[in-house]
Amino acid sequence: MTTDNVMDIGVRFKSEPDDDQIFEVVRDRECHHQYRIDIESDTVYCAKCPKTFNPMAVLLEFARQEERWRLARESYQDEMTRLRKRKKTKCDHCGRMTSISKR
Repeated sequence: MTTDNVMDIGVRFKSEPDDDQIFEVVRDRECHHQYRIDIESDTVYCAKCPKTFNPMAVLLEFARQEERWRLARESYQDEMTRLRKRKKTKCDHCGRMTSISKR
């Protein structure tokens, strides 16, 4: 098979990851991640399967979730503040500026 009729379209593909990668996060997709905590032994178990978790890993997962929720909430509040400040908008029909109804 020859490549004489192949034309370069200028698309660059992502390069392969470096071999000197320091961290790789691996999450067990087969576990349920519904936690049951044994406070006497400071152990965290999955409530549906026999898997055990490092308590710090669970705490870190909760902290990341909370951070995502906080950022989403802040973004929502900023957008609502921006929308509350709007008094007029351009009419799609006539092109003039018109008041936004306050219902």
